[in-house]
Amino acid sequence: MNLTSKQTRFLELLESFITENHQPPTLEEMKAWLEKNDWGEIRSLNSVKQYFDSLESAGRIRRERKKRGLELLENSPIENVDFVHIPVMESPVACGNPNQLIEETPTGSINVSRKLVSNPKLTYAFHASGDSMNLAGIEDGDTVLVEATTDVKDGDIVLASVDGCGTLKILRKSLTTITLLPKSDNPAHHPIYLHPEDEFLIGGRVVNILKN
Repeated sequence: MNLTSKQTRFLELLESFITENHQPPTLEEMKAWLEKNDWGEIRSLNSVKQYFDSLESAGRIRRERKKRGLELLENSPIENVDFVHIPVMESPVACGNPNQLIEETPTGSINVSRKLVSNPKLTYAFHASGDSMNLAGIEDGDTVLVEATTDVKDGDIVLASVDGCGTLKILRKSLTTITLLPKSDNPAHHPIYLHPEDEFLIGGRVVNILKN
């Protein structure tokens, strides 16, 4: 039995809970875990129970009549996936004109496969806004994984802070200028030309994009 996208996401979060806590969750714990991981508000424990019921019917889990009596079955498609927690930063990153300073305090976290990031401890998630990078695969509302590093190369998509405002752009470097290039089908977006002495900061490079 194939799972819906929501059921698959539930199964992924169930596996990540078990990996982190070394035991299956109760209904209350799973409800809190879902809400912590950007699932949205859940009004009743019955909604959580229905997901467990659907996974059991699909042969992905086995339950016993006791507290924490749950087991992931061998045909679970994610049983061998190793997840890491990535902090989600509060402010959206502009994919148009820089719009606001990127906050330093994370508001939550998401679980992603370790295969998606090479340096989890240096990786942060931001929500993109605007359309100046849509031809590079970054659209409004997408979650962008950024590795905090100054080791960036010409052609990388970088997270830059210009006059205290954050933006995602393609980096181009020459001996005299640094250019932050949009890649968009919207002609309203223009390159940002910088001199090495200008006040700006390259805070990291994009390592993956999670589609909205």
